[in-house]
Amino acid sequence: MKREIRNHIIEFYNYLKEEKGFAINYARCIPLGILAFYSQNCEKIPEVTKEFDPVQIPENEFVFTQEVLRKAYYYGDTWQKAMLSTAVSLGYASQDFLELECQKIKNLVKEAKDKHLDIIGFIGKTRQKTSVQPRSFLTTEAIDSLDEYLKSLEAKFNGKLPKYLWCNHSPNAHITNDNFKR
Repeated sequence: MKREIRNHIIEFYNYLKEEKGFAINYARCIPLGILAFYSQNCEKIPEVTKEFDPVQIPENEFVFTQEVLRKAYYYGDTWQKAMLSTAVSLGYASQDFLELECQKIKNLVKEAKDKHLDIIGFIGKTRQKTSVQPRSFLTTEAIDSLDEYLKSLEAKFNGKLPKYLWCNHSPNAHITNDNFKR
């Protein structure tokens, strides 16, 4: 059964890449989500990703290494840890990432905590860049960091959450691509 599931995931990756014509990075994304879900709920299937093409690194962009991400997370405050762990977990385009809604994320974090889940999956909103509705996953680090960040947001705004997760100084002013500074 494990071999059959492994083969189905690899076949699905190849279908997305070759028949649907998706780029390698996108074609990897969906099968990896399926693999994470299956591993969380059934059993681990090793070495599936060895059959996938390597991740394509965009040219002329800074590449975050594991070492850089570890240091940024280690030295970051609550906001920075939540933002970094969520960004790494979801892999959204910046505009989609910055429009995450507080209540939806809070509900996911609460469900993950209540059910003692290491990873929680959900269907994200349609991405503007690709017009695809992604299967998204929050990792353990993202869940824990978001839990702390949401508590600090509620305290900052007298028990009420702003509409958007990444808000500036008032509950009605969220961070956008144009004002993304910290």
